[in-house]
Amino acid sequence: MHFGITGEHRFFFDKHGWVEFEDLFDLDHPEKLPRSRKLAEIAADLMRAPSVRLVSDQPLPDLESVAAISSVHGVVGGVILCLSGESEEPMLPSKPGSGVFLKPNTPIDFTSFSGDYLLITYGGPHLIYTPNPKDALGITYKDQGYSAGDRVSDASCPTLFRG
Repeated sequence: MHFGITGEHRFFFDKHGWVEFEDLFDLDHPEKLPRSRKLAEIAADLMRAPSVRLVSDQPLPDLESVAAISSVHGVVGGVILCLSGESEEPMLPSKPGSGVFLKPNTPIDFTSFSGDYLLITYGGPHLIYTPNPKDALGITYKDQGYSAGDRVSDASCPTLFRG
């Protein structure tokens, strides 16, 4: 692990279902963030996943949990990245360059937020397509020919990190 995850970070993540890291990424190339090996490696470490696949990346939607808005079964968690703006919400990154890693079923309730945030959702090695009307990106799986219960290929959800 090249990024300094401490026992304190792990304890907080295990207890609360989320943890924030400041100065996590460079703001120069936000388009590269969804496929960042560094972010995927941190996610795999915190979520104790043997490998991490990119399930989706999207502007932060209104959500109740990371898993609740996914059309893929096998989500291991996600990260919310702050691209601009500042927040005092406990589970939102506090400033640009910061990120909050979340367990898949951690309840999320943002009263309000402003700024530009990106949600990256990660899955484990075995992903199954399960249509979900709450997933704005779910139609892409159907357009690719998936039916309910199909295994999701690495072409659709690429592996970003293997431990």
